[in-house]
Amino acid sequence: VNITMNGTLVAGPISLNSFINEDGFSITNVTIVAPDIRGEYNLAVIVSNVVTGATLNDTSIVVMPAAVSGAETEVPSHGATFDEVRINITTVKGSYLTYNISFGDGEWVVTDSPVVFHNYTEPGIYTVIATVSNELSEDITIEQTVEILTEVSADSVSTGVDAGPSDGILFLPITFDGGRDDIPTNISVTVLINGTVVIMGQNDLTWVEEDGKMVAYVEVPMPEEPG
Repeated sequence: VNITMNGTLVAGPISLNSFINEDGFSITNVTIVAPDIRGEYNLAVIVSNVVTGATLNDTSIVVMPAAVSGAETEVPSHGATFDEVRINITTVKGSYLTYNISFGDGEWVVTDSPVVFHNYTEPGIYTVIATVSNELSEDITIEQTVEILTEVSADSVSTGVDAGPSDGILFLPITFDGGRDDIPTNISVTVLINGTVVIMGQNDLTWVEEDGKMVAYVEVPMPEEPG
């Protein structure tokens, strides 16, 4: 047995290993791999021996999209406002897929690409929901959260001190323009003196309002020698 689709051999030659069903018919089951491209195909089954051959069946079949399964998302746990956040739908099985992605901020996109980029304009925690579907209306939905933080800008933060005590503690002011709502979330402060780190990633800052600005003081240990 040889089997062709649109004139292309897709299975064969196959030796017949038949069994007799309850109606007395000789049955042989043959498995073929469907084409990657959907559409209507002419299927021909050709049975032959060393003497002659005959086409037993010459008909049309329709190849439909493969089922959807196994989708996962790759979304960064954090991002900054106005920066592009890359969202990647991975390990999807299926064919002729459509991705309907909701970014959690009222925006969404429908695309045939598993990779999209999005800009969040406000800080917060957003739930990204992706629905992957094929032309048979089979779908799978996955979701993941991303926390968007306010970007720290050199134009909005300042510090300054002219002198501090040797072998003592300097209360270093960190000042943000604006009110309490203008302070970026989840910030930390690292302080270096002559290239040496003396404070690493301090994030338990207490903010107070002074002259219309928000100020936090960091206790910095000063060198033993003046200079």
